[in-house]
Amino acid sequence: MNPRFAHLPEYVEACQKQDRLRDFAFLELEAVLCGHVVKPMTARHLALLTHCGNGFVTGGDVLPEHIPQFIYVLQGGSLADDKAMRRFAVDFGWRNFKTCCDEIEAFVNATFLDSPEGGGRRGETFNSWLASLVDVLAREYGWQQREVLDLPIACVFQYLRVIRQRSSDKEPMVNKLSDEARAKAIARELTKN
Repeated sequence: MNPRFAHLPEYVEACQKQDRLRDFAFLELEAVLCGHVVKPMTARHLALLTHCGNGFVTGGDVLPEHIPQFIYVLQGGSLADDKAMRRFAVDFGWRNFKTCCDEIEAFVNATFLDSPEGGGRRGETFNSWLASLVDVLAREYGWQQREVLDLPIACVFQYLRVIRQRSSDKEPMVNKLSDEARAKAIARELTKN
């Protein structure tokens, strides 16, 4: 927390929430989404959901079938078992779509708190983003592919930030929650004057 802004209650609250979410990522706590217990999202989960076109992770439209699909994947369900997925999805017919969407979106926002900002290399790709991810963490920490793919992705994002910060201390770091709270508080103060 930047002491210059410690007098702003919303900034302090955002810093505390940010710290809590970052610490919780490493505890690998389960969450309850739409009445179902799920594990933290991993790179493996993210890849599966992305390739299914799940709107919660692709940024596209969220369809009703994306809710059970998201939860099923985070419970370790196999997308190859279409019958099991359909049986699982039956439970969601009576659930409130907006409430489920809000819960999942809050979960995704917390998971992606420290995700790298967009704008990496442009142009043709020659490997999967998973290969790049495994390469960085395996080279840096000596981990195996399975270990990297099964880490909570919120932890992976934090490791990538640490690596980036260590290799380039001139690169600005972003704290999404506290930066936003500070900007709003400063804007409000400026409009008062």
